[in-house]
Amino acid sequence: MPPAARRSRSRLPADRVAAWSLAVRTLVPAGYAAALWAGAFSPEAGVGPGSLALLAVFTLHYVWRLHAATVADRPADLDRVEVGVLTILAVHTVVRALGAPPPWPTAALAAVLVALSAWVPLGGLLALPAVAAGLRPLPDIPWEFLRLELVTVSAAAVAWAERRRRGKLRIAYEKLRRDTETLGARTPVELGGRGGLVRIDETLFRFLTQLKERVHAHSALLVLRTGDGGLYIRELVSDSEGGLREDAQIRLDATAFHWIVRNGKPLCIGDLQDPTARLGYYASRVPVRSFAGVPLVSDDRVQGVLAVDSLGPQAFGEAHVTALEVAAHLVGEFLDQIRAFEAVKREARDFQHLHEFSRRVAEFSSPGEVLDLLLTTLSQRLAPPFGLVALVGEDRRLRVEASLEPWAHLRGTEFGLDSGLAGWVLASRNYLHYHEGRTNTRRPLLGPGIRLPEFPSLLMYPLQAHGEPLGVLCAGHRQPGAFDPAAVAFCDVLAQLAAQALLQLRTLDQLRELATRDGLTGLWNRRAFLDRLTAELSRARRYPTSVALILADVDHFKRINDRYGHPAGDEVLRVVAATLRSMGRETDLVARYGGEEFAVLLPNTDEAGARALAERIRSALEETEIPWEDTTIRVTASLGISVTQDGQDPPDNLISQADQALYAAKETGRNRVVLFSDIREYAGWG
Repeated sequence: MPPAARRSRSRLPADRVAAWSLAVRTLVPAGYAAALWAGAFSPEAGVGPGSLALLAVFTLHYVWRLHAATVADRPADLDRVEVGVLTILAVHTVVRALGAPPPWPTAALAAVLVALSAWVPLGGLLALPAVAAGLRPLPDIPWEFLRLELVTVSAAAVAWAERRRRGKLRIAYEKLRRDTETLGARTPVELGGRGGLVRIDETLFRFLTQLKERVHAHSALLVLRTGDGGLYIRELVSDSEGGLREDAQIRLDATAFHWIVRNGKPLCIGDLQDPTARLGYYASRVPVRSFAGVPLVSDDRVQGVLAVDSLGPQAFGEAHVTALEVAAHLVGEFLDQIRAFEAVKREARDFQHLHEFSRRVAEFSSPGEVLDLLLTTLSQRLAPPFGLVALVGEDRRLRVEASLEPWAHLRGTEFGLDSGLAGWVLASRNYLHYHEGRTNTRRPLLGPGIRLPEFPSLLMYPLQAHGEPLGVLCAGHRQPGAFDPAAVAFCDVLAQLAAQALLQLRTLDQLRELATRDGLTGLWNRRAFLDRLTAELSRARRYPTSVALILADVDHFKRINDRYGHPAGDEVLRVVAATLRSMGRETDLVARYGGEEFAVLLPNTDEAGARALAERIRSALEETEIPWEDTTIRVTASLGISVTQDGQDPPDNLISQADQALYAAKETGRNRVVLFSDIREYAGWG
């Protein structure tokens, strides 16, 4: 079979499907409209099985066409008109089935036409009133049509004005966005907002107007390159009142401007045959015959084109091209000055951000506050969709401690130092910057099993201070090239400041730990114990609860030092401290009170609870064997307990009572527990 025949037969099923689809799309609305015109769903006819079947078929058809028209990015005009017709039929069905009085059907149809005016093209929209009026009784059709057509024309005029307004706003926004890229500003606000652009517009407009008059041109325009290499019209001055394409998104590829940018040379055309195609900025055929354009060069790179055109043939010569080159040089200097000014403003804003970060971070007392401020500052400067900070834990693993929304679910995630790019950055102590996607590595961003999207722009900085690795700062963006060199430099300084702040807080915590911990046993020292005792008694007064205090003393500790030496005595104290720490609750405080004496503070504990814990401690110490060199050391302890019921006793009084009970335990044989309440009646110490 010839190839052409095979291709013809392969297209046949598709052609048949298209033909059947067109037939269904035509016959279903036509048949349903005929049924409505014949009186279906009217109160007199009622709703029978046949009407329900007809309604089901129409509903399925309506849903099919509505879905086909709404899921498409740019639905065809015919599809929009078709949906409008089906909507009119559906509204007719509802108002007829409900038996609405005469004013309401017209009002409902008018509301539908107003709603469709912003979506259905003008020609089809003006035809919809005929469809709506044609379903009415014969005497009412002319008047119904006039009323609905009047509403439709009014709605179409409003919709046209709104579309024109939105189009101008879209053009202005696109121009604003491209200006911010071309002139080196990160956002329109940094470019001075619309006010700053208005001043630039006025300057360029006056310059092009003077240029057009000097060379007797019909139009003068400035075309600039975008960051992705495209071209857009920055300013245009013309004697044509219409026919100009004002859209900043027009493509100037394969035009005279593209040739000038690609070759970096002036271009002069004296007899244009098709100015619409060759120039690109005329929407209709304008009798332009001559064109001249010169490249706009800055930093040895073509940044745009300055051009003029004329209605006469051979209108521009070498003198005009020379004048254009001089003008292009002036425009280039003007734009370079704006870029330099924007660079200075950007550096000043970066310095302000960093200064504010340094000022505020000095007031913080926790790493969490530093990390939150770090991400806030990063977001204000770079606005990355993705950002997080992971810190190194005691187990030498990275843990996500802070993240931007919507990545809060990553907080608390842990991963190894050798499992991803974050670990590599921390180990190598070098920053990582991808600006066009990762092409040379497939290592995960954080670690295996942590699923994250691919970010074409990725920036990762190690947090390190004085050679100590602390963590990693990560930022990602979905747009390639989102982080320019200025952003990279900003992150470098910001990461260093954050690392210094984190190291300072860590050092302060270590100093605070040294100031409140006993160096030998690791327990709280006497100062920390007294501070906590005062706080617990104050809380007991506010919320009346009991507070118990246990003072424990190692029996015959001097004998241990004399017999085995002071290192053995230190080992005994460490073992006793570990035993006390293991026996208490998380809310209890165990401290080394002095020498071989220990204190256990028990919030919200009565005498019975304190006695039970003290007995467990005494029994555990009695059964403990401490290996030392070639022997075993056994120890016992005496314990004294005091309890306050409502926190009214001062700290010194509670300590004195526990000390008296401890003295009684030693005097009555050691290795025992004594409560202060047990000895008051015998010794008269109360």
